[in-house]
Amino acid sequence: MPRLVRDAIRTGTEACDEVAGYSLAILIERRDFGAIYVGLRITGRLKVSDYSVILAEVPGTDRDGWFIDRMPHRAEEPGEIVWSNVMDEAFVAGVEGEEG
Repeated sequence: MPRLVRDAIRTGTEACDEVAGYSLAILIERRDFGAIYVGLRITGRLKVSDYSVILAEVPGTDRDGWFIDRMPHRAEEPGEIVWSNVMDEAFVAGVEGEEG
């Protein structure tokens, strides 16, 4: 998850990967008033308890701040669930300031 988050911050695009039979995609974008939005798309068959484990692994977010959402910029895929949260601006600035 940390690699996906860093890729999404650095590229400004949705970063994706396959893990244990399901797919993860994360999108991070700046919104009005300086808020940094993070959308996490999980597609596949998971146990309910797996979601909390995955969400807890997203650095720079409040582990209790997640809620089910959608990514309006694209069509939903079958079996996907989208979660969203805000990301700490200092964390994002730190990633942006890291070398390659």
